[in-house]
Amino acid sequence: MKKILSLLLLVVTIFCFTSCGTKAVDTTGISLEEFNQIKMGMKLEDVKEIIGGDGTKISESESDTDEYIEHLCTYKFNGEQGGYAEIKFSLISYKDILKMKFNDYEVIEKNQYDLS
Repeated sequence: MKKILSLLLLVVTIFCFTSCGTKAVDTTGISLEEFNQIKMGMKLEDVKEIIGGDGTKISESESDTDEYIEHLCTYKFNGEQGGYAEIKFSLISYKDILKMKFNDYEVIEKNQYDLS
């Protein structure tokens, strides 16, 4: 009986120490320093390289004009210690084959919410 109570006390103690701690740091998320490194016009792949992850695509749209089609997408990146960042990218595809460029999505807007 003494061994069972000792074992139970040990399990409860371990549980308390492992569940009551500081918030875990998500090293795959975005930090405020990384967010500040991101500049307008930066390519999507460069942003992912800075952050170290892909993020989650939360919206996607397309607008059509006579000359081009603009593709817009917004990614959400969770913060390393809470908060998050939303970064909007644009890709313009020209309809005229002579104007066609092979480019990547570029940053057109960025916002952060409680990154630390």
